[in-house]
Amino acid sequence: MGRRSIAEKVCSGIEKSDPRPRKLKLVIYDFAGERIPPKFFDNLKRVFRLMQDGRMLQYSAIVARHTSTVLAVAELARYYRCRSVRVYAVEELA
Repeated sequence: MGRRSIAEKVCSGIEKSDPRPRKLKLVIYDFAGERIPPKFFDNLKRVFRLMQDGRMLQYSAIVARHTSTVLAVAELARYYRCRSVRVYAVEELA
């Protein structure tokens, strides 16, 4: 058996219950001028696949339906020493 990816380790440590699954969640992260490691995006895609949720809106904005997905993305960003990570619940107005 091979080694587990960082995405698998992060996802396995996140509780999968979601108190508000209907509201969209948004993760905004900023590496603040630092070069983003290519492995970050590889593992980000793995998180989306493992959680079966989430997608990129922009280069540093992720949207998902489940809290567990955005928490995993935030943890992944922190693992790669992201300078700023914020998680928001989004309510669509129009």
